[in-house]
Amino acid sequence: MSTPASPLPTVAPLSAASVWPDRLAWFSLVVFAAALPLNLVTVQFALGLVAVSIVWRALLRGAWPLSRTALDWPFAAYLTAIGVSWIASPYGITSYWAATSFWVLIAYYVVRFGVPDRRVVRAIAIAFLIGSAIAALYGVVQHFTKFYLYLPGAHPHIRQPVSGTKFVALGAFHRHTTFAFVAMFSVTLSVSLLLERGHSWWLRALYLGCAALGTFSIFYSHARAVWFALGAALFVVGASHGRRALVLIIIAGLFGTAGAAASSEAVRGKFRTLFEWNYKSNQDRAFAWRHTLRMVRDYPLTGIGYGNFTAVTHDYFDQERPNFAFRCHAHNNYLHLLAEIGPLGLAAFLWIWVVLLRSGWRAYRRLPTNEGDFGRPFVRAALGSYVGVLVGSTTQDPFFIGSIVFTLWLFAGIVHVLEADASVAQS
Repeated sequence: MSTPASPLPTVAPLSAASVWPDRLAWFSLVVFAAALPLNLVTVQFALGLVAVSIVWRALLRGAWPLSRTALDWPFAAYLTAIGVSWIASPYGITSYWAATSFWVLIAYYVVRFGVPDRRVVRAIAIAFLIGSAIAALYGVVQHFTKFYLYLPGAHPHIRQPVSGTKFVALGAFHRHTTFAFVAMFSVTLSVSLLLERGHSWWLRALYLGCAALGTFSIFYSHARAVWFALGAALFVVGASHGRRALVLIIIAGLFGTAGAAASSEAVRGKFRTLFEWNYKSNQDRAFAWRHTLRMVRDYPLTGIGYGNFTAVTHDYFDQERPNFAFRCHAHNNYLHLLAEIGPLGLAAFLWIWVVLLRSGWRAYRRLPTNEGDFGRPFVRAALGSYVGVLVGSTTQDPFFIGSIVFTLWLFAGIVHVLEADASVAQS
């Protein structure tokens, strides 16, 4: 059984100076949210400022800033499985990335304990959508013009047209999947907020613009996994709001899909690849999955070691395709983790998602329905986005990409803040 979320701290400020940590947290969280679709360096800097505000607040108020959360035990089990995989693996630790990549889990705690009060949720949501709208517009422009401002680390093939004169939409990222998954969160949030009453006309214009631009940019990204992820996320949003909302979302989704296909021959061509088994990307995935299953058979208990996939592929892929290019992951988060950290590690990973979904649903049921409020629509969007990431993980690796995981922990941390707030209100 998961640990119930702890309520927000209720320690009274000792002096007027103690409001400054809250102001720093408020500002930094807004910057963090706005930068998520735009710049990872800014995201990490803002997250560091939020952590500073937590320590500052604790020093001024003389209270320990942290408490138990529902994710403590799932995280501990996941990290334990990683450690065991390294100890048991004959490969040891083969990359610096492997030893440091899971630090992004800290982002959940920084958000969870950095939010000064639930009023900041509105500012965070608006900032995230403004940043997302800018990124989505940039992605749409990229698709039609090849206008890439600064992509020193991007793969060279992105600069080649995917069809005719159309190019892959990347936004400010080096990978189209990163751009598309982060956009999925913003589209889901925009649609969830559009379903609510009591929001001003300019906010509704922002939601509508972000939803439209984000949807088209996801199609233009050519990230097929995110097409299905977005559909699953919006289905959850509509179904949780009611039958009428679900019907409206389905109709809007069909029009959006048709519009994206009509506007770009590249999108139409990418759609056709969904049904072409001989398409290179489909064949590459089948190849990677087949040989990843061989890794699972050879190391069935503790895996090959976390982060060792790329190094170990030489023992498996090279026998058949020594020049196979995509070795950084298995194109399936679940199969990848099963190969690297074994069945217990995969179980811990799934435990994290069970806790996220349960706590999100609990928060959604407890929060009041108030016109113009951001609480319930934010939680509804989080639930949809969780499902979207789970669906997208069947053919991609979103849990290993920093910007996607930072976005996930922003949503999860705020959901747990809202859940704790609702629990206190009910008691």
